[in-house]
Formats: sequence, C-alpha cells, structure tokens
Amino acid sequence: MQNTARQGFHDMSLPYEEVTDGQFAIDAASSFRFIAASGRRRGDIEGPCPRCAGHMVESLIAGGYRGAERGHAPAPDRDSESDETLVCLCDADHPGRPADRPRGCGAYWNLKIIRERPA
Repeated sequence: MQNTARQGFHDMSLPYEEVTDGQFAIDAASSFRFIAASGRRRGDIEGPCPRCAGHMVESLIAGGYRGAERGHAPAPDRDSESDETLVCLCDADHPGRPADRPRGCGAYWNLKIIRERPA
C-alpha cells in the first residue's frame, strides 16, 4: 500500500477509501503528538494522516476520569491507557468521498494512548 505520509506531502488526489493497515498505527505512533489541555485529563492528538499525509487534530478525553457534570477530569491516582480508534480528519476534498463524510480520506487505525499521572 502506498504511504504518502512518508513522502511528506498531502496527497489530496488520493481517492476516498475506508481502509486500515497495520502500518498506519506504526506511522501515527511515531509522528503524532499529544497536546494536553492545562489542568485537565484531556487534550488533542495531532499529526499527519498515515495514508494521505493531511494534517489532522482529534480531541481525546480520558473517559474514565471525565467529570460527569462539569466535563473536567480530576487527576487519577495511577497511570492509565486506552485504545483509541482514529480516523483521518483532513480537510481535503478526496475524490469519491460520500456526502455524509464531511472530512478525511477514509483511513482509520488504532493507537494505544498512555496517560501518565501528573507528578
């Protein structure tokens, strides 16, 4: 499978296709970064889609720690991890993308997110 992300440019001509590949997770794990929101157990993960190389940002919340009423998360007493399914959310108009899919090239992959307890 062609990986335009490794080539460093956003391949906007890549047709929309709902597809995954084990290499997507490996590439995303090495190129994405987590940006923590100040004082909360939430943040954004951002990086290039491992299929089309388009820039994307996805918000993540530590569901087990999110306050039910206020939407904030108290600091846990231990580290946590979760498996998150990410999908391409680039803004390119990939050919063949269904009308009910407003963003992305169709790629999806799983990442293990490890949240470390604040010191």
